[in-house]
Amino acid sequence: MASVKAYAPNFYMIVSQFAYAGSSILGKLALGQGLSALVFVVYRHLIAMLILAPLAYVLERNRRPSFSFGVMLKIFILAMLGITIQQNVYYVGLHLISPTVASALGNVIPAFTFLLAIVLRMEKLNLKTVILLGAFVTSPMIQLHFESPEKGDAWLKGSALMLFGYFACSVSLVLQASICEIYPAKLTMNAVMCFFAALQSSALSLIFKRNASSWRMFPLFTHLILCIVFVWTSLGRNPIASVVTNQIKGATMALGPRVVATVGW
Repeated sequence: MASVKAYAPNFYMIVSQFAYAGSSILGKLALGQGLSALVFVVYRHLIAMLILAPLAYVLERNRRPSFSFGVMLKIFILAMLGITIQQNVYYVGLHLISPTVASALGNVIPAFTFLLAIVLRMEKLNLKTVILLGAFVTSPMIQLHFESPEKGDAWLKGSALMLFGYFACSVSLVLQASICEIYPAKLTMNAVMCFFAALQSSALSLIFKRNASSWRMFPLFTHLILCIVFVWTSLGRNPIASVVTNQIKGATMALGPRVVATVGW
């Protein structure tokens, strides 16, 4: 029984990588059907908050620390970097490139995170970290070399947006590590993050998408699937293990569109 519990985090991370890949593939389908990326992020995290909030209230009511202004401000910034900026930029970029290219570029997240940790003196630079940095930087370049990119400026713009979004994600991971030390209630923190992200993305949507038709929930089924995926990965997230299992996401995102095309979704 103890051995099962020991391997549980690894199981969560393997499942979460499939979930992240499925989220990207379904998101690509939704964007292809005319859904606005900005509105998509609003609905996704609003529904995720409605799912997470009751779970956080029930499961963490006896061990939930009180919120201070400093903690709320950090969570607000974390939501802005890790969700609002990263997700909006990601889905705009995903509209321009394929999920396979997006997955290949995603391998730079550990490299960005290592560099930020070294700059902030959270990690020491040694031979092991240099080798890891080289592996994570060259891996996406090798994958992109064998991937046939889309022609024109769209591929370059999409890749640039992806890299910017992944850098914001790396900054949020470093910030999240410090927040988790002072506020260990993960479900509550994720619910508040989703709330802030929905507010921030709503403000962006009202500025850039004033057309009322952009706010229709289409397709609703895809929204619900993505929200369930988000909640599931929030329950079992492990940043260190995700670096190791990230290649599972890449393989799934490479094969996923072909499977979808085969079944005719």
